[in-house]
This record gives sequence, C-alpha cells and structure tokens, in this order.
Amino acid sequence: YGGFGGAPKFPMGHSLSLLLRYWKRAGETKSLEMVEKTLSTMAKGGIYDHIGGGFHRYSTDSQWRVPHFEKMLYDQAILSKAYLEAYQATGKEEYANIAKEIFEYVLRDMSHSEGGFYSAEDADSSLPEDPKTKKEGAFYLWGKKEIIDILGKEGGEIFSYYFSIEPNGNAIQDPQGEFKGKNILYVAQTKEETALHFKVPIKEIEKIIKNSKGKLLSIRSKRPRPHLDDKILVDWNGLMISSLAFGSRVLNEPRYRQAAERSAQFILKNIIRKDGRLLHRYREGESVIPGTIEDYAFFIHGLFDLYETTFNPEYLIEAKKLTKEMLHLFWDESNGGFFFTADDAEELLVRQKEIYDGAIPSGNSVAALDLIRLARLTMEKEFETKVELLFKAFSNEISQMPNAYPQMLIALDFALGPSKEIAIVGEIGSKETMEMINIVYKRFIPNKVVAFRPASEKESESIV
Repeated sequence: YGGFGGAPKFPMGHSLSLLLRYWKRAGETKSLEMVEKTLSTMAKGGIYDHIGGGFHRYSTDSQWRVPHFEKMLYDQAILSKAYLEAYQATGKEEYANIAKEIFEYVLRDMSHSEGGFYSAEDADSSLPEDPKTKKEGAFYLWGKKEIIDILGKEGGEIFSYYFSIEPNGNAIQDPQGEFKGKNILYVAQTKEETALHFKVPIKEIEKIIKNSKGKLLSIRSKRPRPHLDDKILVDWNGLMISSLAFGSRVLNEPRYRQAAERSAQFILKNIIRKDGRLLHRYREGESVIPGTIEDYAFFIHGLFDLYETTFNPEYLIEAKKLTKEMLHLFWDESNGGFFFTADDAEELLVRQKEIYDGAIPSGNSVAALDLIRLARLTMEKEFETKVELLFKAFSNEISQMPNAYPQMLIALDFALGPSKEIAIVGEIGSKETMEMINIVYKRFIPNKVVAFRPASEKESESIV
C-alpha cells in the first residue's frame, strides 16, 4: 500500500521528496517506484478528500482507507510539494492534479481575507441531521441512499461503484461505531474498470465523476463544518508559501504566487515586531510569542521560493536579513547547530536542539537548506561554513538512524552536489524570458538556485 510502517500511518511527504532525490542522484528506479506507489495509493485512499481536496492527518489503517479526519496546513504544504516534484520527475498529470486540488482547498477554506493561512480543521463535526451531536468525520461521510438521491440512479450507481459506496457503509474498521451505515470515499475501481462494468465510454465516466463531485461539494458546503483553528502560525505559513510559490512556477499558475505573496506580506506587516523580531502566532489582531527556529527557518524557506518565483529582490533581501538574525538568536557557538528557542526567550534549564523530521521537518533541517541556498545565491562563505558545522554537529545521530532525518538528508544532498546555479538574463515578462524560466521549472532539478538579472544595465544597477 505504499508508505512506511503499519497503522497509524502518516504521509511523511519529505521522505518521498528525499527518495526522489536519491532516484535523481543514483538512478535507482526502485526509489522512484516507492514514491509513485505511495503517492498514487494515498491519492486513491480515504485519507484524501475526494470532494473538496486536501489530505487528512493520518490513516488509522495500513491501506490509507480510514483517516483521522483532522486536516493540517503543514500536510497540505509538504504533500503538495511532493506531488509537484513527482510531476516534474515523471510528467504524469495525475500528480499535478492532486497538487492543484490541495491548493484549491487551501485557497477556498484555509485562507484569511487579508492574507495568511489558518492552521487546521478539526476531525469532529456536528451531524447534519442532529447538530447537537458531534462525530468524527461527520462532515465527510455519505450514505448510499443519500448519494443516489443527489446524483440520480444512473450517476449515483456509477459514482458508488467507483468509490465503493455500500448500503451498510464501507469502513474497514470502526472501533467507536461512528461510521455505521456511512461511507468514506476511496477509489476502489479504475475509470476503465468502471466504464467496462457499466458499458459506458470512459469519457462519459470521467464527466459523470467530475460533475458528481461538484454536486456533492455544493451539498456538503451546507453541512455544519468542522471547527476551524484560525491561528496563523508563521512556521506553517512559511511551508505553505514555499509550496504555493513552487506550484506557481511548476504549473504556471499566477494565483498561487499571488496567494503566497499575500501571506508573506501579511506576516511582514502583522507578525513581526518593529525591531524586526519575528513572532510565532497571529489571531484576531493579536501577534504573540517570540518566534522559534522553526518560524525563522520555514519563513526564510518560503521567502527564497518567492524570490525564485517573482525575482523580486526584496524577498531575497528579507531572507538574508532574517537568516543573519536567526544565526544571532539561535546558533550554538560552542557545538554548532540551532537551538529551538532564541537567546532572548524565557530562560530554560536546558536549551533543546531538535533535528528529528517527523510529521513536520525540524527547524535545523530546513535552516540547513536555507543556509546552502543563501550561500549559493550570495556567494558569502559565512553561510557555507555554518552549514558545514551544522552537519558535523548532528552527523553521529544522522548516521545511526538516517530514516528519522529525511529533510536533513535533503539538505545534505544539496550540499554535496552536484548542484546548479542558474542565472537568467533578459527583459522581465518578455516571451523569451518566460520560456527560459518555464524550461527550468518544468524539469526536476532539486539542487539549484535561480537568479534573474534584467538585460537593461539601468535596471541591473537599481537592483544592485
């Protein structure tokens, strides 16, 4: 069924991104097969929201069938990037389509009106027929009769066959008895098998499934929604900014860039002190809590991707400024690496350093990648030196259990090379320039930095 380990089963998108890099480096086809198997099976499973897009937090079973229905912003960011990289590597549209649906979910349901993205949606919600009672997944579940009533007999049966919708429900496990008579949508048959079963052309099957999803989304939007955690967290927003900016380049979709820019501008306006100190959280007009290494590292990561998408030097300037502050506040001068909390935070008995890349990558892992990218873009040796010290600080731990540190190994892969430094010179917005940019981003070239210089000498001087 793809993925790693048994139930409960977490997506671990950065592990898949590492496997793609290993395939690129070593030409190991098994590595690519592992990625494709996992991404394809997850996209068919109940862990994916087939009606509204986006992934649930984890699967309670090994087959990705029955999810814990909570939706986290960081999962949407990490997984959309993994699907986009798989699209670059293989050219298969199915991966691009999943990334697009993730982004549509985030832009529709997780976006603050002024910019920035909310943190999560709960697993539980009120039953449509009994608003006083909450159950896990109530917002996402369907009865067979309900499907037929909404879609009609023919369309409903085709949709039910494709998604394995049963009269008595289809949950393969239900220890709390919350899914009785209800169905979790997962792709049980291919479109080809469905077309053959109903003796209908495959184009007609595709049309029916697409139209059915639209009808069900409209009906579902009237149900009581899960509770929205409307905090805007700088670290998770940094991951989403990075993925949307990356998606804008890969899919040539300006809306994703615009959403990423609005989030970055929101943070720079609302979640940063006048002295430049990054904070952690914003909610209802209040920004609080000094930022941790994750806030700095992840937001810098997003700013780099925004620069490589817009080539607006202000994003690179801000990334460099925050990187210097990150080194000042978090760097361990004695042993190397970054502490989780800054030296201006509340004094603790022990200042921890975290490198475990779990559901979310560690601040040290993303900071390592930030330092490498900045070193290659600016040619400043200080950043390269710091990242060498960082790898040395954690080398023993990584060597003993490398599968626990996939994001750090992504940074190491970049540092070891070969890597590419690509400079594009031209008139911004011109057809020739855009063709060059599109050629660069169509391909899976993970270990690269891209800089743009206007052909006009006057413009070049203004940027310098």
